[in-house]
Amino acid sequence: LCRSVLCTDEATTEACALEVVNFDLEAGWAQCVRAVEAEMQLASLLTSVDALSFATGDVTKPLGSDENVALRAGSPWDLVVFSYVLVENACQLRSSNFELLHELLAALLPGACCVILDSCAKLHDEFRQISASHGLTCWDARPKEYRSSAPRNCFVVANTISAESSGELDPQMQQQGWAPKK
Repeated sequence: LCRSVLCTDEATTEACALEVVNFDLEAGWAQCVRAVEAEMQLASLLTSVDALSFATGDVTKPLGSDENVALRAGSPWDLVVFSYVLVENACQLRSSNFELLHELLAALLPGACCVILDSCAKLHDEFRQISASHGLTCWDARPKEYRSSAPRNCFVVANTISAESSGELDPQMQQQGWAPKK
């Protein structure tokens, strides 16, 4: 799925290398990432040029901190996913004015997005403000008819400007249904 979304040119989709890094404060997740990588290889979901790895990172610290040195190597970003980590760290994130989120969103490539999955929607207003401050589009990604099968709170922030355009919605994203709700 990631390959088909991030490698949009059909001629290069097969040759497109994916570099997926799972960042977490707890180093114990590294073993899980290795197990997922092994299963993905067995299922032929990874090619020989793909890389799946783990590194420690701290969502409550700025990108320039020692805790996030490994995170800096990934910038600029095609896809950033926060999975059930922002709400549980809301107090610390607010006290830092969501510094890391600002830094990551500022480094989204044209056509890239940030997907935020979390336990509740209590930070959505702040996510909207942060997104707007970077000129990014955002929306609740759960269409009403799919809300029972989608993650409870799926919020998408996207750099919907294509590299070739002068401010129009990226046609590839629009074709794939990435048009925000009005």
